[in-house]
Amino acid sequence: MTAPDGALSDQVLDRLRISAAMAVSIPPMAVQIRMGDTTCLEVRRAPVEGASHRVLPPCAFHRAVTGASRMRRAGERIAMRGIPEGSEPSIEWGLAAGARLLTGGVVRLDADAEWVHAGPVLGDEGHVIDALTATSGLTARYDEALGVAIVVGRTARGDKAASRTVVDALLGVVARVGVADLEVRLCGRTPTARETQAWR
Repeated sequence: MTAPDGALSDQVLDRLRISAAMAVSIPPMAVQIRMGDTTCLEVRRAPVEGASHRVLPPCAFHRAVTGASRMRRAGERIAMRGIPEGSEPSIEWGLAAGARLLTGGVVRLDADAEWVHAGPVLGDEGHVIDALTATSGLTARYDEALGVAIVVGRTARGDKAASRTVVDALLGVVARVGVADLEVRLCGRTPTARETQAWR
């Protein structure tokens, strides 16, 4: 991911972290990184015949973004092949049949008689745990390498009202984690290590 191109902003790196965590967690999901009409990189499980751009499987993309995040935390500049200085690439998600992208980056998957809702939460693990404590019916898996939790909620398939409730609850977790992380940064404190806690 490092190259003699323009440095990526922290905001772009955050979007890459979220996309990498989602790509390894959501089988029908693909990711495209584009500059204008040009695809620089595609992330997908199935290979693409005759592609003129780089194609990576989700696990390789996850490793690359994890390495870039580690280097950025160490104070190094991070660049990406094909992204010129001062440019902001677009990062787009694609979904196969049986999945749908909802408000706030929540993906809804058909799973037999259920709808499974999954959404990324960027932030400290302790803050995610605290945010989940105030919300019933959600579970999460924390990707420590990327600092992203994938929060999951389930409803009966076809129950749109319940689906909206789950999405609202998930976005509430995102908001609470964001506020908690901001408070830590404003106070100049580094989040302390917490004892391991079971996800609800």
